Amino acid sequence: MRIQTSIEFLIILAAVAGVSVAFIYAYEHAGNQVRSIYGYLNETQQGTTNAMVSSNKSTQVALYVYAPPASYMGGSSGLEVIVAFPPNSSAVSIIPTSQAFSFIPFNITSSNITSPYIAYFQAVPKEAGEKSINVLVKVIDNGNITYSKANASTYVYNANASSSPANTTKTITASILQSNDSVLYSLSTKNNLPRLSETSHCTYINFWYNPLSFENQCGNAAWDFSIFSDGCYDAGSTGRTYCVYEDPSGSYTRNVSASSGYTYNITLSLTYGNTTYTSNINSNEPHANLFDGAYVVGNVTITGQISGQSVQSPSTVEVLGSNSSTYPINMGYYNTYGQYLSSMEAKLGYYNGSGVNPTEFSSIQQSISSYNTYLSRFISTAADKACSIYIRNGTAYLSCPASSPLDFGNITVHIYNQTIGRSLYVGGSTINVK
Repeated sequence: MRIQTSIEFLIILAAVAGVSVAFIYAYEHAGNQVRSIYGYLNETQQGTTNAMVSSNKSTQVALYVYAPPASYMGGSSGLEVIVAFPPNSSAVSIIPTSQAFSFIPFNITSSNITSPYIAYFQAVPKEAGEKSINVLVKVIDNGNITYSKANASTYVYNANASSSPANTTKTITASILQSNDSVLYSLSTKNNLPRLSETSHCTYINFWYNPLSFENQCGNAAWDFSIFSDGCYDAGSTGRTYCVYEDPSGSYTRNVSASSGYTYNITLSLTYGNTTYTSNINSNEPHANLFDGAYVVGNVTITGQISGQSVQSPSTVEVLGSNSSTYPINMGYYNTYGQYLSSMEAKLGYYNGSGVNPTEFSSIQQSISSYNTYLSRFISTAADKACSIYIRNGTAYLSCPASSPLDFGNITVHIYNQTIGRSLYVGGSTINVK
């Protein structure tokens, strides 16, 4: 019995040792890969053909992705991601996706981080063949959100495969860094929100003591009414006339239609073989040069459908200030404001150009005061949001930041004197390299 127990102990000890060796090997393997990419980050040297770089000097966000050239069904591989970002960034999220792999963990989100941030995922193959892994990174820096996307190509072999398939083409990878993406919405003409003001004077009369016309009493006022006044009567007039004016409040409403366009600024990085090409493209000029360092070696054109959603879907009506800021409407307040407006207009319209008694006069004054008070309250309930007015070709649009990177249906890349004929998929975007 004691001998059997000793044998069992030795078997368990051997198993633990085996697991420890395997763990140490995997840890050292992953560490070596991370260190090699970390060196790439510090030395900015040309890495392996599987290393993708996406950077934007204006935001100083760089994304580095490494996937091993080969994986095997029934096993797993390591996916390393390095993100370099501004030192004041408050959070970073890293999300790998692929139809051919499952990832452990599913994603990584971290706060109070330092740059560069290194993330490691276990990639478990689900199907064989040439596959792509996409990585989406979200960096929050002082409230500003920047997205970066990159992809890596790898080949998954069946476990019993004796040799790799013939493939003489160079490895090609791509990444996209996007900033200032927004969705544009068409706007209707302005519907001004008036504030009411009053003036009064002893009613102007003619030689026969008859009141003069409305135009002669109040000029360009919207409404007028009169009431008996002892002071004006003693001065020889028939009463006191009140003129009610609609003054601009500095605020107005506009109807917002469905999305009608997008604005964007992207940096495309394309690695073909040992050469990395870059191009900066924006919505004002969707056709740009392709560079190899400082040399123009091709061009990039964005065509096809662009799609995306904004961070906050605008209301059917927006409140817009005189400084071109835009605010979302609280529809409850807006509907109540409409009731005050209708009540005030109906009452002033009913008494317009006529004489009123003290009770009617008090009711009119109360209606005007209530309308102005609620107008101020309604405007003050507007809260700042990210949307703003954007002018394109003389037309005003409502511009709301995109909630995630825009998807480009077709980004065409032409490298002079080369025929490549490959398509890459980065996130929801398609890159066709001619």
